[in-house]
Amino acid sequence: MIHSELLDIICCPETRQPLRLASDGELRRVNEAADAKGGRSRPPISAGLVRRDGKVLYPIRNGIPILLLDARIELPDAAGAPGSEKQSEEQVEQDRDPDHHPVKSDAGS
Repeated sequence: MIHSELLDIICCPETRQPLRLASDGELRRVNEAADAKGGRSRPPISAGLVRRDGKVLYPIRNGIPILLLDARIELPDAAGAPGSEKQSEEQVEQDRDPDHHPVKSDAGS
């Protein structure tokens, strides 16, 4: 799977929000939504990274996170799903700031 140190440094290429591993429930919802659309145009997603706002999943294929905007998958809404809470406007603006990065540096300590 994805090494925890990699998770600490990668972020969404669109919003720069941190990413976390997708839960089994999120993966199930994504795959069920693809099935419900009447035919699957891609193989089932077995692993992925979810953006902090819980709206987007980036698939992991052969252990490699595919962090391309064209590869992102919109997550179906689910009440009470992890990551589905609203973000403050300030947090959204920080996530869009190209100079802001969620990683804390240990430099100088």
